[in-house]
Amino acid sequence: MKNDLKRLFEKEKCRIQHSGDGAGGIGTLGEKSLHHMIKNVLMPDETFQEVPIGKFVADIYDGKKIVEIQSKSFHVLKRKLDTFLKIAPVTIVYPIPVKKYLNWIDPLTGEIKETRVSSKHGKIQDAAVEIIRIKSYLKEPGLSFRLLFFEVDEYKLLDGYGEKQKLHATKYDRTARSFLKEVRLEKSEDYRAFLPDGLGETFTSKDFKKCAGIALKTAQSTLNLLTTLEITRIEGKCGRMNLYCINQK
Repeated sequence: MKNDLKRLFEKEKCRIQHSGDGAGGIGTLGEKSLHHMIKNVLMPDETFQEVPIGKFVADIYDGKKIVEIQSKSFHVLKRKLDTFLKIAPVTIVYPIPVKKYLNWIDPLTGEIKETRVSSKHGKIQDAAVEIIRIKSYLKEPGLSFRLLFFEVDEYKLLDGYGEKQKLHATKYDRTARSFLKEVRLEKSEDYRAFLPDGLGETFTSKDFKKCAGIALKTAQSTLNLLTTLEITRIEGKCGRMNLYCINQK
């Protein structure tokens, strides 16, 4: 499956490059390039793209299943889910930028002035920060997730504040350099993929943070999600912090 997806993403990347489709302004809904690429890979037939369902529009609907591609702000999906889940199973696709190349563009000439690798690296636990925002829907039998991991190029305009014009600069587009892997979340046990190696029999959110190499808030959100799904449980306290342990399968 991974090799098939990798091949499809490479094929779509080549198609975009040869067709001259540029960054930004793609599609009538102003999609970013990565979103557009994922949609074309998962559903090449445009007949089943941007399908009206009630008051909403689904990224993909083939009459059997609905796919929504969402890179942030899962809470805005609640009203859609209320409608979509009554009609068909829904899969939410979440892209994770494992490695990000920042490209700074002159807004007047379009020339790339600087490219560097971002110090921020995407982790699987980033998805937990979003999923926990719709945790009341997790028991819906028709809801699942596909986490797609990429190396990406992010393009920003040099139109911000400060000496280098980078502060609060406009995010112009995000494109895929390469597809790395996929993780599917279809049943509760699949969420064990969020557990990092190195955890002790009991641990705090700070221990989780250290083992996963993530921010404390991300660790807290992940543990909230895992506890909701009964993969972890609160065993007691360590000072003012909750002490967690992993439930056996």
